[in-house]
Amino acid sequence: ARARLAERLSPDPAFIRVEDFLAAVQSHRAPADVGRVSLSAVGGASPFGQSLRGLVPQLLLVTAQAGPAPRRSRRPAHLVVAVDVSSSMQAGGRLEQVARALRELPTRLTARDRLSLVLFNDEAVVALEQTSLETISDWQEQIGELRPFGGTNLALGLQQAYGVAFRGNGWESLAEQPAEDFRSHVVLVTDGSAGMSADSLALFTALLREGAPLFGKVPLSILDAGGRTDAALAELASAGHGQLWRADSTGRMLDAFVSLLTAGSPAAAEDVELAVTFRPEAVAAYRLLGHEANQAGGLLATSLESRLRDREASSALYEVWLLPGTGEEIGQARVVWREPEGGRLRSGERLSLGRSLLLPSFAEAEPALQLAAAAAATAEFLRESPFVPPGQRDLRYVRQVMREQFSSGLIDDPRVIELDGMIERVQQLRRGGR
Repeated sequence: ARARLAERLSPDPAFIRVEDFLAAVQSHRAPADVGRVSLSAVGGASPFGQSLRGLVPQLLLVTAQAGPAPRRSRRPAHLVVAVDVSSSMQAGGRLEQVARALRELPTRLTARDRLSLVLFNDEAVVALEQTSLETISDWQEQIGELRPFGGTNLALGLQQAYGVAFRGNGWESLAEQPAEDFRSHVVLVTDGSAGMSADSLALFTALLREGAPLFGKVPLSILDAGGRTDAALAELASAGHGQLWRADSTGRMLDAFVSLLTAGSPAAAEDVELAVTFRPEAVAAYRLLGHEANQAGGLLATSLESRLRDREASSALYEVWLLPGTGEEIGQARVVWREPEGGRLRSGERLSLGRSLLLPSFAEAEPALQLAAAAAATAEFLRESPFVPPGQRDLRYVRQVMREQFSSGLIDDPRVIELDGMIERVQQLRRGGR
């Protein structure tokens, strides 16, 4: 949706997923213990949806929250990130995705890791060199100022990046440490090889291959923000003793950065399965938003599978229709996952889901539920879901709910501001027939 709106086009219903909208507004709970995943749930009356056989819809948000990823012993790393900031990186919100990933990257730094930043378009500049945890505010400030403009001189960007990497192996401030104790890695982020002539590409590829004893100590990996397989970039990465990553989303970019930084998995938990089972004597029907309704009385568990990064959370939003007076518990939630290292299967404690979770007023509900509900309702409208009631088939209704029933502290939340702005742009484009 962001990519389409950046091109002044209405989002394509075929590519709208409620799960993506929920992930974009994800709220985080207190992290679980190291290497574990915890569960929490909030609920309340729904201002969206419609009654079923006289039963009013309720919303239930179940969240799986990962703890810190286990920290294994590793050599400190120096990532030299060369970012293409040419005009082409504006397409599809590519540079915005890069910025989001780079803002998250410092959470995985150790005290001895270093980050350097090279920006290139027609020219190339070293924006930051050897940023550490102590000076990470400089990194965040620089990332916040990224703007796409100009042409692309990919070769010049690589030259500057290798210059930073080779400058004392990037570790003058730790000169007392043997150079072999550290790993330097050049990471090129671009949307294609078009910014490098065939002659320059061939020359640089040959230089990387023939200078193997030198360049082999500083591998080159490439993140293709264009989301396609670029044969020239693949050859360049191979010559640089690195790898080519298809990085057409913030999540994929962050995974690549963390893998290159830590020389390991970016995940805190693999194959995470969050499953909810409803009691048929308590629940008349339920629906996992973004999926088809299940009116089997809760006899079947509904589940989501995902991978969770360090301290990351993932939520499932359910619309439920409760039967009256059948006890406190309406269902249970459970979570299982595999450890990234070794694949050992783990499980968390079951979470009982009670009627008391479902507050009688949406305005009283927790901000996390309010924001998730509005994001899901927006996605349901954009994907032209048949579950949107006739009286709510207008995004103005979602904005009205946000303005009248959201908690006061939520109105200025950047996620709310972005969602409201997205709704406004969609309305403007549809009025203009786009």
